[in-house]
Formats: sequence, structure tokens, C-alpha cells
Amino acid sequence: MRSRQPRERTAGQDRDDRAAVPSGPAPPARLLALQRAAGNRAVAGLLTGAVVQRSISHQPAGKKAQKVSWAKVSQWPAVAKADGLVAEVIRVVAESKKIHLTVKDGADLVRQATALAGKPDTALVNAADTLLLLQRLLNLWALNGHPVTALGAVIEQRTDDLSGVDNRITGSGLTITMPVTHKGYSTPAGLVGAPANPKGRDQGKFKSVAHSTPLRSKTTSSVNAHLLGELHKQGQLRAIGTSGGTLQICPTCGVDNFLESFEVDHQVAFADIKQTFFDVAEEMTGNPKLLQQVRKKNAKAFTRCFTVTKAKGKGKKTSTVVTATAEALHVFSNDVDNLMRICRTCNGAFGKSDMNYLKWYRENPLFGPHFVNEHLCDDSGLLMPRAKGGGGWGQAARKWFNTHYYPILKDVFELRELIEAGRTSMIREASRRVAAERTSDPTRKRKYREEAKQDRYSNRVLVGSARVLTKAHTDPGRAPMRSGSPERQVKGVGTFLENYERDRKRRRTEETTDYQRGHQDGKAGLKQAKKTTPDYRKGHADGVAAAGEDRDTGYEHGVTGLASAHPVGALPTYDEGFQQGTQRRWDVYDAGVRDGEADDDADTGIAKPTEVGYASLLVLYMESYNEGRPNRV
Repeated sequence: MRSRQPRERTAGQDRDDRAAVPSGPAPPARLLALQRAAGNRAVAGLLTGAVVQRSISHQPAGKKAQKVSWAKVSQWPAVAKADGLVAEVIRVVAESKKIHLTVKDGADLVRQATALAGKPDTALVNAADTLLLLQRLLNLWALNGHPVTALGAVIEQRTDDLSGVDNRITGSGLTITMPVTHKGYSTPAGLVGAPANPKGRDQGKFKSVAHSTPLRSKTTSSVNAHLLGELHKQGQLRAIGTSGGTLQICPTCGVDNFLESFEVDHQVAFADIKQTFFDVAEEMTGNPKLLQQVRKKNAKAFTRCFTVTKAKGKGKKTSTVVTATAEALHVFSNDVDNLMRICRTCNGAFGKSDMNYLKWYRENPLFGPHFVNEHLCDDSGLLMPRAKGGGGWGQAARKWFNTHYYPILKDVFELRELIEAGRTSMIREASRRVAAERTSDPTRKRKYREEAKQDRYSNRVLVGSARVLTKAHTDPGRAPMRSGSPERQVKGVGTFLENYERDRKRRRTEETTDYQRGHQDGKAGLKQAKKTTPDYRKGHADGVAAAGEDRDTGYEHGVTGLASAHPVGALPTYDEGFQQGTQRRWDVYDAGVRDGEADDDADTGIAKPTEVGYASLLVLYMESYNEGRPNRV
């Protein structure tokens, strides 16, 4: 690999992981490919005089250890059936100078390789000879919950070592797949045929156009308008409140924000796209055979992406120089499949910025190693990284969010509607207070104060309710809910808030002395006093109803065998119901013992399905029935 062109780098920027790995067990074809690769390396070693490494020792029970090669162990049945990742680990161990395994047989080798692959290991990172293998190991460690912070520098260096263009070029050269551009895209005339500039980002700039999106600006980039159109069709945009603004949920953090707070982000960083073109041009300049292969294989694409010129050398000699074009940078920068709208926080200096896209996905809770594993593929031989299926990583990430996260996160918009309504009410309250303090008109002053007071009451209800709901929702000790419970709770909250003000007259009645005295008499089972008021009579009726509820509760506790919820005598009507329930329970118990002793058929109709405590009584009956059977003479 020749020296690289100077490259712009930002704080925290990583090299681009260009690799991906197929998942699942290694099929015979994959195993053969591994064997062929090892064979090629062995032949190359013989031709150059290099020593072929053998770091696996085979030592059956009672025999001397013997070094074995990958070509041999790959034929062992257990290895042939091993998971694809484990098979790759065995291959690199067999050729490693730093890792040594002594095994009894193939099954033992698979066990040891599986254990080796399961935890972060510096030697294994350095032994990985493809980005495919390195990425799969990093995903496995992430899924197993093993941090790799301590290996950060080693991983970055190994990624750098494996990410050069020479690692993407295969025996048949390189395939240039032109990007998917949005409708109406065209390359600026000034860039066609012009050489690519190694500095700056101007040659990758998006075209500014007029638009019909909900953005509150007159113009925006054409790719931004395209992506907003896609989000609109998917229902991911929401006009909110009275501000005239429209919200989107960021696909990389899940936070809702106004459209103007988002940016179009390259998933494979533009800096990496640009560097790739300079590296490929440099490789072809020094390798006429590669130039011929790439030019022949990608006739139309080649003329858009590269120019070939002759340069004078010493004497009459000339040399071929390949140069990347500005058009290539612009068209690949506008690759819709590599783009996604994310919020400025996620795309800032403390967010993604130019971070390696696979590292970003793997560490992001909305994507993680599951997303990376599902979309990794072997994209060697391609000019630019692609996800499984041939699409770009931006397309894959947008689809993943829309499929797995937006259907749930869209309810955030309902919460935002409430916030916006509350904010509007609070601003209005403050404005009315300011107006009331500054007017000298007594009529207007009273009007503004009354309006501010009403807004204040409304705001107190909103904030107070929010506090209660927040506490209930975040309480770590809350009991598990059952089906239907969320709907019942929501209905209960709604009914309470709707009826609270409507029931003001009832609440005032309940606060009177006559009502409270009548309620106390009714609940105690006393008859109404002779001379009463309407409030007393209402209280007495409600007290009788409350006593009935207490009696029913006591009966339910007694019949199901629960302990009394109140000290004896504290709530007479509850005690009465509890005694009745307990007696019913004893009656069923006695009936079960009696029927069992008499060897009669079990009476499964001892309790009716509609009866309170039906299930508990039926269980009690069958237990006492079985208890009575051994006692029969």
C-alpha cells in the first residue's frame, strides 16, 4: 500500500470499518473458501521463504503433542460443523504466532476456540486478518456485555491496518456501483471532468432548492427535501401546537424536535468516501494491471469517477497518472442510500460526527450489535461499503428505525402535544399578569387578573397531574400490570379530571356537618333522625351504600381465607361480612370432609361460578374431600 493522501480528521474520528461478516454456521462452501485462502497464503509463504505457522497442537490421550495446520484441522468433522465465526477463529489461531492451543480432538478444539472468541482478547484482535472477522468479534463481545474500552487503541490500530483499499481489491479488481440519487439530481457543470480536491467539503455540497416540505425556511438541500418526503409518506412528521412547527423523532436518540434542528448525515463519512477515491486512484497509478481490470469492468462509471493522463518522465519515458474526479465526490456525497436525517446533538462533536459508522451503530441503543449483525455482508470487491442486500447503510438504518422503533416512539408526539398546550397556557398566564400590572383601567385589570387566575388553576392541574403520573410511571416498586389494566387506569384518570369540577356542588355538600353526621349514622346502621335536612338524608343514603361496600369487602376477605383487614370492632359492617364469609368457607370445608368420608362423588357444584370466591371455595372443597376419604370406615 502506498502512502495515503492527507486526510481531514475530527476529534474522536475512527477509521471506517469497511467489513461485514455472514452469520450462522459455516456452510461447506465457506469452509472451502477458508481452506483456499489458507492454501494460497501457504503457497505464498513457500515461494517467499516465509515459515508457515502452525499454532495448534494435537495431543490425543497418552500421545505426544504434534503441531497441525489449518488445512488438516479443517477436515475434522467437529470443525467442519462449527459456527462460521468459530471456524474463522480456529483458522487465524492455526496461523498465529501469539496464540497457541493444545487440543485432544476436534470437539475440544471447537470448545477452546468458542471460549477464546467469547471474551475480548488483544492477541485475537491482532490475529484477525479481515475486517469481516474483526467486526463479528466486536459484535459478539458487545452482545455478551464485555466492554472493549481497554482494547480501544488496539482495535483502532487493527481497523486502520485492515481498512486500506488494497484490502477491498480482489483478484478481479474492483466494482464501482454508482449511487442512488434522488429524482432531479444533476452534477454541477463545473465539477464534470474537474479533478477532486483533497481539501475541504465543497465538492460534496448538497444542492439548495425551493421546496414544499413543512420546513419553515424558503430553501433547503435537495437531499433533505427528498428524505423529508420519505418521512412524510411514512407518517413520521407531526405538526404540533400553535407554533406552526413540525416535529420529527431523531432515529439515533429517540428525542422529538422541530425539523429545523436536524441535519442530513453521511453514514459512511464523506471524509472516508473522499479518501477512498484518492487511495484507489493511487493504487491504479502504480498498478497498470489493476487499472486495466477496473477500467474494463466499470466502463461508464470509470469515466465519471476517474481521469487517466500521461505524464512525462525522464527522457522519452511517460507514466500513467490516475486522478479522482470532483464529479465522483459530488455524486457519492448525494447517495441517498448513505444518508439519514439526525438531530444536531447526535451529529455534533460529542455525537457521531465522522465516527466510524459501524462503531456508532454498535454503541447506539437504538441499533446495537443486533442491527450490525443483521446487515453485515462480505462487500469486498466493491468500491464503497454496502449493507446486506446491496443497499447503503443509511437506507438500512432508516428502515430499521421505521420498523422497530417508530411504531412505539410515535406516542412521544402525544406527550409533546400536552407539553405544548401547557406551555401556551403558562405563557398566556404570564402575559395576563404583566398586562394586569401595567394597565390603569380598573375593568381591564380585573379582566386580566381573572384570566391569569383561570390559567393558573389550569396549569396547576396539568403540572400536578404530570407529577403524579411521572411518579407512578417511574416507581420501581410498582406491581406488574395485567391485560386491560392500562386502559382502566387511563379511564380512571380521565373520569376523575373530567368530573372533578363538575362535582363541585357534591363536594360542598359532603363538607357540611349535616351530611357527615348522616353518613356516619347510615354507615353504622342507625335509622335516620326524625328531624333532618336534605344534606343529612343524602349523607345517610351514602353511608348505607358505603356500609354495604364494607360488608361485601369483608365477605370477600372471609370467604377467600384472607386475614381481616381491620381490628375487630373498628368497622362493624366489615366484621359482619367477614364473619359471614368465614362461615361460608367452614360450611364448604365440612361438606368436603363429609362427602369424602362417605365415598360420595365429589360435589363440583358446591359453589356457583358467579359466587364471590368461587375458585377458592372449589379448591377448599376438593382439599377437604381428599382429606376425608382416608377417614372413611
